[in-house]
Amino acid sequence: METLRLLSEYRWLVAGCLVVGTVVTFAWILPYCGQWLVAPTALEKTDAIVVLGSGLLEDNSHSSDSLRRTIQGITLLKKGYAPHIIFTGGGWPVTAAQKMSELALEMGVSPGAITADDEAESTFENAQNVRRIFDENGWRSALVVTSAWHSLRGSLVFRKQGFIVYNAPVTYYEKHGRLVSAHIDLLESISIETVKLIYYRWKGWI
Repeated sequence: METLRLLSEYRWLVAGCLVVGTVVTFAWILPYCGQWLVAPTALEKTDAIVVLGSGLLEDNSHSSDSLRRTIQGITLLKKGYAPHIIFTGGGWPVTAAQKMSELALEMGVSPGAITADDEAESTFENAQNVRRIFDENGWRSALVVTSAWHSLRGSLVFRKQGFIVYNAPVTYYEKHGRLVSAHIDLLESISIETVKLIYYRWKGWI
């Protein structure tokens, strides 16, 4: 009875502790819930590095994902993992591929090493368009660069199109922020990617 009386007297404190404990636990385990969506990193020399586009901001500048993907692709190119780099991604009035190509040029990449696919509006179209570029050049192997949560679907789509695929997913430390907004963003990313993966499987694209 004494225990029940104390619980009743301090019920708001108990409730607060439970809420805080739940939030902390959720924040700690959430990043690991999406691990199955991350393709293992496998860095090998290939015919070309393929950087999958991410949406631009309203002012047509790079989003965080777009910037990280682009810089990682350029870094791998400069380290000698491939002699060519393909940026793929549409948009309007400025395309993702265009913005990524501009940044590559600013960072000293030779224009002759860059190919831009400005028409792709989805991961499936990324793979289809890049397939044509590979066929035209007689290439086979690709080092695919994209965000961590997108890397499994990306690699599966490219393999379905007949590529020899190696993965270079961008690290997702930016999703581990302590703010509630960061965890909401992370939950949204994992949920959306899971739905897209199911849809792609249903369509037979992976």
